[in-house]
Amino acid sequence: MVQLNEILDLDKDSTWESLLIDRENSFVDRRSEEAQAFNSLLDVNMPQEVLQWDCLETSGWIFELENATLEVHNPGTEEFHIQVATATLPPRVIDPLRQDLRRMISEVIYEYSSPLDFDIVLLQVLEDIVGTIAPWKEDQKRLVAVSNSIKAPWMAASEYIYRGAADVLGTSIAKIRDMLPKRYKMLHMEPVFRADLVARFRIRQDEMYEKLCKLDHEDLRHCVSGKAVKPKSRLDNQKDLARELCRPRMTFHGTQLHSIHSMVRWGFQKPGDKAGKQTVQVLCGSSFGVGIYSSPSLEFALDYASVRHSRTKSDDIPGLRLIVCATLMGRSLKVTRKATRRTPNLAAADANSHISPNKLVYIVFDSAQIIPCYVIYFDLTSELIRNELMAAPVDPAEFKAKKRKPQPIHSKIAEQQEKKAAALKWFPYGSRPATETSFVIEEIGEISDDEEDHGTYQKEWQEAETKPGRVKVGSWLNEDQSFRDI
Repeated sequence: MVQLNEILDLDKDSTWESLLIDRENSFVDRRSEEAQAFNSLLDVNMPQEVLQWDCLETSGWIFELENATLEVHNPGTEEFHIQVATATLPPRVIDPLRQDLRRMISEVIYEYSSPLDFDIVLLQVLEDIVGTIAPWKEDQKRLVAVSNSIKAPWMAASEYIYRGAADVLGTSIAKIRDMLPKRYKMLHMEPVFRADLVARFRIRQDEMYEKLCKLDHEDLRHCVSGKAVKPKSRLDNQKDLARELCRPRMTFHGTQLHSIHSMVRWGFQKPGDKAGKQTVQVLCGSSFGVGIYSSPSLEFALDYASVRHSRTKSDDIPGLRLIVCATLMGRSLKVTRKATRRTPNLAAADANSHISPNKLVYIVFDSAQIIPCYVIYFDLTSELIRNELMAAPVDPAEFKAKKRKPQPIHSKIAEQQEKKAAALKWFPYGSRPATETSFVIEEIGEISDDEEDHGTYQKEWQEAETKPGRVKVGSWLNEDQSFRDI
């Protein structure tokens, strides 16, 4: 690329005044020649990152780059403006770029006195865009190791690989909230996506998809329910059946407060594996194999969140937390306690996971198949919830997920009660802590899908990965923690 200072050294008079020379016995369209010279100079010094560009007489210039399109409209008038459009750059990259370009244009647009000056302005704008996109592309290569081997459809938007529930779980945070039972008053849902864990999750997803696509249609059809993919429909083929098996499932993992820091930082680990410097112990049982346990049922995950996968005790309720997980089940093998108790590996070589007979316990044996997504804080202090937790069967095998009738209360009132419970965490009453309830909710705003970036575990998921099993000097991580739940 020719540097801008080289362009500035040109003799502006010799470049443009030559166009004013009358030619003998001929009409000179000075405006046309000036435009041609302008575009020629622009073309010679165009950054190589610009794939193609065009000059439209009615509107201005259009420059197409790999990840963005720049449109320059009506130069030289009060309506002059530029527009940067993109379908791939995330907001954290494109928004600051747009602000910089607006600032640049506002400072120089009314100061140029010749077409050459405006040529330089356009090249400066293009260089600014290229300089912004280049580091982002390099970051993507380092962050997502699978960017050069994208084969599965869900990998298309890899630049948003860790940007929220919609990308990992296939649903929005608002819909997740709607799925939660209203009787459990949610105080806060904290995002804990870690880029390195999500990238590892995606790699495993791609590997599973490739292997499943090699199986016969009959084998895949046997693993996918008719409700998920209707038989003899257009989706009833090898690739779509494999895609359904590799779709992340939203599961829940109930655990105690002291275990969450390690889980968010290092992800879920099998008993016997390392989480940082500590070896993970078997604390939640191994009835269906020594793996990582979660459940598609929120109630089940809360009811059996104690040590040895037993019923939650009354003393455990204050420190109880729920982790929303994304889990890759693949081909699930239904197993029994008798056949798989304390087995360290999958019971069948062609399976990807185990599932309990009542379908309420999911077990994976590869830590890349399950990642923490959110930590949910509930108000579990009500007598109703305590009684419900204490009423769960002692044996998890006897638990039955029942369809409960909705509470006899208007949905708007229920929503107000939930908001009030959440507000108690933030709004003090008078000069005392927010333990009172004497305030009125006058209006409830629309639910936003924006991910909140505050909470207890923000350092854990934002800390940069250095080497496996190591953190940077001065880390907040408590390495003295001697055990944690799985």
